[in-house]
Amino acid sequence: MRLGIAGVGKVGKWLPVTAAASGLPAGEQVELQGAFADPRGDRCIQTMGTATVSADGTVEFAGCFCVGRLEGSARIAIVGDGVELCTTYVRHGETDDLRDDSDIQKTLQLFRLNVPLLLTFGEVAGIPELLRNAEQYADDTVILKGVQLDTLAQLPTEARALESIDCLLLVTDFDAGAERTAAVRGWVENGGDLYFSVGGNVEAFLASDAGQWLNEFFQLQPEAVSIRELSSLQSFVPGASRLETGRRTVPIAISRSDQNQNDVDFLSGPIVARQGVGTGTATFIAVDVNARPLDRWLSLPQFYEVLLLGEKLSRTSGGTKRSSRISQSGVSELATQLMAALDATPAEGVWSTWSIMAMMLTWLALIGPVDYFLVSRVLNRPHMTWFTFPALIAIGVGTIYAATSGTVDDTLNQLHVVDVFNQGSGSSCHSRSWMSFSSTQTARRNFQATPALSDAIDAQARLIWSGRPEDVYGGMYRTGGIGLGRQDYVFSENQKDTLQNLPVLTKGSRQMLAEWQGQTSDVMITSQLEAAGFGLLSGSFEHHLPGPVSEYTIFHGNRVYEMQGSEPLEPGVAWNARQTGVRASDLKAYLNGAVLIRSDNPIRKSGTQTATPYNPQSRDTQYILTMATFFDIAGGGKYVGLSQEYLRHMELSDTIRLNHAVLIGKMDLPATTLGVDGEAVTADQSSTLVRLLIPVTRRPSGAVQRTDDEIKNAARRAQENDE
Repeated sequence: MRLGIAGVGKVGKWLPVTAAASGLPAGEQVELQGAFADPRGDRCIQTMGTATVSADGTVEFAGCFCVGRLEGSARIAIVGDGVELCTTYVRHGETDDLRDDSDIQKTLQLFRLNVPLLLTFGEVAGIPELLRNAEQYADDTVILKGVQLDTLAQLPTEARALESIDCLLLVTDFDAGAERTAAVRGWVENGGDLYFSVGGNVEAFLASDAGQWLNEFFQLQPEAVSIRELSSLQSFVPGASRLETGRRTVPIAISRSDQNQNDVDFLSGPIVARQGVGTGTATFIAVDVNARPLDRWLSLPQFYEVLLLGEKLSRTSGGTKRSSRISQSGVSELATQLMAALDATPAEGVWSTWSIMAMMLTWLALIGPVDYFLVSRVLNRPHMTWFTFPALIAIGVGTIYAATSGTVDDTLNQLHVVDVFNQGSGSSCHSRSWMSFSSTQTARRNFQATPALSDAIDAQARLIWSGRPEDVYGGMYRTGGIGLGRQDYVFSENQKDTLQNLPVLTKGSRQMLAEWQGQTSDVMITSQLEAAGFGLLSGSFEHHLPGPVSEYTIFHGNRVYEMQGSEPLEPGVAWNARQTGVRASDLKAYLNGAVLIRSDNPIRKSGTQTATPYNPQSRDTQYILTMATFFDIAGGGKYVGLSQEYLRHMELSDTIRLNHAVLIGKMDLPATTLGVDGEAVTADQSSTLVRLLIPVTRRPSGAVQRTDDEIKNAARRAQENDE
């Protein structure tokens, strides 16, 4: 049995599991089940796979699971006909001693959501030194953790199994197969960052499934070009050591796309280029980092630092990036603020910690010192405590019951976030729906989620618990208690849209996440937008969603485009960047709420721009989502004062700097509906926010695109200059 990716993962994220067993009854239908704690401490019995035992008594499973607590233990079993045929226990936590390479894995190393994980395959030059540097400079936070698999064949076959990974680097070997390449593609389109180093391996790259997919964006020339000089790559790393070629030719791959964002350029084309793919990014490295001279370059680890982290590591890199402002809201994470805005707990069901402590102390005083004084000093009959003690308890219970009783109906609050982007000749939609349900009575309920945005999208929702990256009650970082009152409920891959027998408490709330992704042959975004010169948008686009989008704003580059007016954007109606009512302004000033304060001096008029502090107590979901989407551009934790761990893959700061504009607006249609015990429930509060990823042509197609002959001539001239 193998858990996680090379035995590691992140709490609250889907992780892969593979298992094999022998000696089982032939022909029997068996399940791989795991009992994992959810953020509240209850046990979610997850059926991770179903299979039929072969004639020789062997069976194999492959699936996914999700852990809701950072520290704890889980029970994993193969179950047939309701009987556990074999069982093992797994301990999970943060410490390094939990790494386990035995055949039956008994431990799993989990990280917090703010730890960036880099996945590589085999031996990659410079990566061990990079990870050592990251560990050396780490202070309050972990800068980067490496995860290494031996081959691409060990990749999971589902995109959600890669949720824990932030960056993935492909070097030399690209042949992962169609199924695993599809998983990587889905991971990138949902916010992952992919880096691939080609060099002289162009033919092998283009022959692979990964190469055929990525070549749609980067348009690689079929043959590599040889060069002798890499000074531009050396200049990419501040203070880098000399990159010596030894007068030998270095093969590089040539990208002919005119939509690249080139970080490192050369006469023959880009050496490092990026493009947006869905909500993630793909970065092309023209040279092979595992071949000479890159594999012997002393500054190769620093090249990775700049490429992956955006800066060379230093003593200040590991310091906290949170604001020095002290938040009085008790919120330290954007996701916590988002979930608090949806909390369905009724007002009379909300008790502060101080109120509960004061009530407990008052009650203890009544049944203790007050009761003693009454029967011993006032009545002078100590034996009367046999009557006064239970009477005070009954009065206290009655008072609490009267204070908390009421006739509040079941409450359901929902927030739907839908990402829409073009994919091939059609479109893809990815929906996340956070739901909070409050019940009128303590009971076990069955919940079922159903996609509802459009009949043209074929998808099935996956419904699972939702937790907060905090150390509070219901938080994924909270240490386990004594375990009293734990209850079991069921999630099965065979019915992934359903949570069965989920316990709900009177006037409490249960938070869940329903997620689905589907493709449609309909093109939902038609774009003629272009960006040239200083990056201002020109042209137009149309959307073809099933309803109008209201209160929308468009973001691209370092600008935001606001509409002066409240007219919604109807399907099929063109939005033009030059139309009346469109106001373009600075994006960071918009996110920071910058206000210009003018001087009262009549002689020398001047002004000062002042930022409006971020409001961590706001319950405006569009305000919170916009900040989560452009967290880095807004200034990160230094401005927001909160971290962005749980919503990290929703960040689109890089996307709007590349070949997409992003529209954020509202729709009246729910993306997902929730049924309770077989009956549809109408949400008391529901909001659907859409994020359209609109293609932007960086310059008119073909205006500066070079032919194959021009590329070869440029390489030949560069080689002649070297000689």
